[in-house]
Amino acid sequence: MAKRKSNKNELESAIAAISEGLELLKTYAAYANKPVVKPVVKSAKPSKIKKGTFKDPRDGKVYKTVKIGGQTWLAENLNFEAEGSKCYDNDPKNAEKYGRLYNWETAKKACPPGWHLPTNEEWQTLIDCADGFAPPENYDYKRDSETAGKKLKATSGWNKSGNGTDKYGFSALPGGYGNSDGSFLNVGSYGYWWSAYEDAYGSYSAYYRDMLYSSGTAYWHYYFKSNLRSVRCVQDKEGV
Repeated sequence: MAKRKSNKNELESAIAAISEGLELLKTYAAYANKPVVKPVVKSAKPSKIKKGTFKDPRDGKVYKTVKIGGQTWLAENLNFEAEGSKCYDNDPKNAEKYGRLYNWETAKKACPPGWHLPTNEEWQTLIDCADGFAPPENYDYKRDSETAGKKLKATSGWNKSGNGTDKYGFSALPGGYGNSDGSFLNVGSYGYWWSAYEDAYGSYSAYYRDMLYSSGTAYWHYYFKSNLRSVRCVQDKEGV
C-alpha cells in the first residue's frame, strides 16, 4: 500500500511539472509572435544627464550614478552581498567588474535604502529616453528597442567588439546569469537585469531586460525567478 501511494505521489509530481512546462511554453509562444515595435512616434526632447556617486551605507561601496529622463540610476551593476546572491563562477573578481547575481526574490530586497528594483515602466522610461521616443497614450511598457542597447552598453567589457557608445553614462555590462543548479553562462556576452514585475501568466517567472554583444537591441523577456541575474537599482522618488 505504501509503494502504491509513493507511485501516486510521483505521478502527481510529474503531471504538475509537465503542466508548468506547458504554461511556460505558452508564454514564450505569445512573446515570440509579438512584433518588435520601432520608435516611430514623435521624438522626445534629448534627455538631460547628471552624473554623481552614491555610497551604500550597508557596506561602504561607492557606485557611480546617472540621472536620465528624470530617473536616477546606479551606473554600475549592484555588488551587495545579500543572502542568496552569488558571484559569477563563485569568483569575487567577477563581482568586482560585473556585480553579483541575484534570484528574483533576493533582487527585490537587495537595493540600498532609498533605492529599489526598477519596475517595467521605469525600465521603459530609460529605454525611451535613450531612443528619443515620446510614448503615446495607452502605451505598452514592454517595448523592445532595436537601438537603445547600443547607446546604453559600456564602451568596453563586451566580447567580440560588442561594446556600445555609452551615450548616457549608464554603462551596461554583461554579467551573464546563473542557474539554480549552480552553473553559470554568458558573462562578457549577455547582460540580464531583473524588473520588479512578475509576468502575466504565472507566479513562477518574472520580467527582465537583456542586451547582448551581437546586437544594439534592448529586449524584454521573462524566465524562472530562481535564475540569478544582475540588478540595477533606481532611486526612490521624493515622497514615495
